[in-house]
Amino acid sequence: MPTTPNLPPRILDILSAPRPDLTTWRQLCRALDEMPGDVDVAFIAERLKAWPRELPRPAPKGWLAKGKPLDFSVEAMHEQRHRCLPLCLHVVENEALYNHYITTISSHPRLRSDDGMPIVSMWRQPRGVVTLQGGGQMTLGAGQPGLADLGGVMTVAWGRDALNLYVEVEVKTDSNIPPGAVEYRGTSKRALTDTERDQVARQQAQLRRGGLYIFAERVEEAVGALCRYHDDVMSRLL
Repeated sequence: MPTTPNLPPRILDILSAPRPDLTTWRQLCRALDEMPGDVDVAFIAERLKAWPRELPRPAPKGWLAKGKPLDFSVEAMHEQRHRCLPLCLHVVENEALYNHYITTISSHPRLRSDDGMPIVSMWRQPRGVVTLQGGGQMTLGAGQPGLADLGGVMTVAWGRDALNLYVEVEVKTDSNIPPGAVEYRGTSKRALTDTERDQVARQQAQLRRGGLYIFAERVEEAVGALCRYHDDVMSRLL
């Protein structure tokens, strides 16, 4: 870690937030805009490595011109903002994000058995209509409204016995967990989309049956929920 530069305490506090989110990122962008003189972009980039890689860090409109990075020929303030663009991170729900969850969960030390083997194996569960090479169409996940992005099997072992339990993880980017979900933190009363209603209903049904359906905007929080579920099942078995 490089030596702490001469940055305002406000910026250092923002960079050290215990659970950074989109609001934290916007606060950082505003603080950088208000900072006189050069910004130590390298130091800030190093500190941002501790933030979740699944947390989007979109470029503020003021750092862009007509949708493109500003040229170095503009005024000094714009030059500084342009140099801050590498701090941004584009994150969307796509295969790369799903694979990040799958890889992290399957290799996480908290989700290992006594012999070191993973206790959770996850896979992508595509859903929706896809067009086949021959021009035909196929509906994936048909008949399973609210099917989560990731499905998996968790092994719960005690003594010489073991159970394989089905689990689901619905991946959401920051601030997109719908109201009604167990993990929702806000107070919004907005109407849910049809897909969100199906997902919340599926979660409620899974939980009533002793299963697990997680909405996750952080992979570490998904890991924590899986660990708690494993411990809860074990407590009921022993």
